[in-house]
Amino acid sequence: MDLVKIARRVASSHKRVSLDTILDAVQKTCPADLRPDIGKFVGSGMFGETYEVDGGDKVLKVAVAKTEAEASAHLDNIRSLADVDTDVFVGVHDYGILCDVEVPKTTKYVNKAGVAYFYVMDKLIPVPKDEAKIAARTMDDLAQMEKAGSDDAKRKQYLRSRTKQHLRDGDFEEGGSNPVAKAMDLYGRMKAAGVGHKDMHGDNIMQDADGRYKLIDLEAARLLGKS
Repeated sequence: MDLVKIARRVASSHKRVSLDTILDAVQKTCPADLRPDIGKFVGSGMFGETYEVDGGDKVLKVAVAKTEAEASAHLDNIRSLADVDTDVFVGVHDYGILCDVEVPKTTKYVNKAGVAYFYVMDKLIPVPKDEAKIAARTMDDLAQMEKAGSDDAKRKQYLRSRTKQHLRDGDFEEGGSNPVAKAMDLYGRMKAAGVGHKDMHGDNIMQDADGRYKLIDLEAARLLGKS
């Protein structure tokens, strides 16, 4: 699938598109042979929607920014993150600006009008909700500990005590998936790569086929030292 062709087609043939959902901006303008590549709905947030593409091997996110400059800024940020040698974030394969859009006022999206943009990323596996909550809390705790100047010994102590607590409460089993340890691994990789995330919650933490945590919602990701 060549989404760059879609973007060029939309940009050249539409000044403003009225749509029932954001995806219509893509579906209604795709060449007929590309239409089947857009598969089932995966999820949505305040800014856009995600769908399976390439036979379900990847995920397409279509989102709306207030202006073309804002859309370009999001894509520039995604491009800069892709240049960092890290596996913290979901892998991105393609991205671009689509067209001006108007989103119906009845939808939940923050931007009711603006510029639609897209990026295609690896398909990851959702983390179970209870595990994701533990992971998100662990990430927040680690950030607070870092601000307080905690050292590696204190972080290891934190890992032991939190793991014992969750085992005692039956949140996970001995020898099974430990979201505290996996979140600590993710946090360590983020620090080593010099990257951060402004919207760290359970829905933005997913895992690959090996169970290793990675982050999505790349609009909220950043290189440390940048706003």
